[in-house]
Amino acid sequence: MLQGLRARSILLSIVAFLILGSISLAFTYQLTRDLRLTFGEKYAIEHALRHSQRIADMLALNIRLAEHTTTSDALHRWLSNESDETAKEESLKLLNDSLRMAKADSWFVAFSGSEHFYYEDLNRSYHAFQPLKKLSASNTNDGWFLPYDALGRYLQFKYRLRRGGQSNEIMDEYPCSQ
Repeated sequence: MLQGLRARSILLSIVAFLILGSISLAFTYQLTRDLRLTFGEKYAIEHALRHSQRIADMLALNIRLAEHTTTSDALHRWLSNESDETAKEESLKLLNDSLRMAKADSWFVAFSGSEHFYYEDLNRSYHAFQPLKKLSASNTNDGWFLPYDALGRYLQFKYRLRRGGQSNEIMDEYPCSQ
């Protein structure tokens, strides 16, 4: 069939090329697959950690802003005397500043004595200079506000922070009244 040294050497070269080519192709495929998986996994983990830290930082900022706002003297003066215009203006400024810093959409204040409900949002569809409405026990949509007295002396918040694989549950209590 194959006669001559030239034909046999060509055939041997082709077979050797196919064997070595398939081995190098398999090695290259495995190497690039491993690199892709390794670097892809590392990138995904770092990306998730970066975003989880950003989310944890944003939550911590919002909690600190809420604590600062709810413990402010101006807000407490306004809550104790709804007709105090100076405390109301200071409180509205504080609440709107906190709203912008927290990148939130809205805030509200509800008075248990007068049952007035003040609300403001970023779209400025409502302004808190005047009460938006008066809450009523007969209105079922106002039910979220009415059990306020049943909460007792403290509001409790439970949140979980996760950092570096550790999970910490934290229970905070905030006084409802001074």
